[in-house]
Amino acid sequence: MKCFLDRLSSYFNHPDYIDRFIGKGHIVLCAYGRPEERHSLWVTEPMKLSIEVLQGKYLGDVHASVYQKGKVREMQHVLMACREIGMKSVKQCLQ
Repeated sequence: MKCFLDRLSSYFNHPDYIDRFIGKGHIVLCAYGRPEERHSLWVTEPMKLSIEVLQGKYLGDVHASVYQKGKVREMQHVLMACREIGMKSVKQCLQ
């Protein structure tokens, strides 16, 4: 995540790239291995700040506490949340 944010930050002031982010919608999908929901904040909060700096639109996030590969397929509430946020992003694009 740190590497991703470091690379993303190269766009913050570069005139050839900053316009590509302005007004664009962003969604964060996060899986973490702790039972407490607050552990998703290690990912979502830095992303919110980065999107804000890039003048994008934070459309929301979906996060899941999982310990084994493939377990998200069994988490209907997470799959529904992904569907809903996906629909939100499509509506955002059509506006």
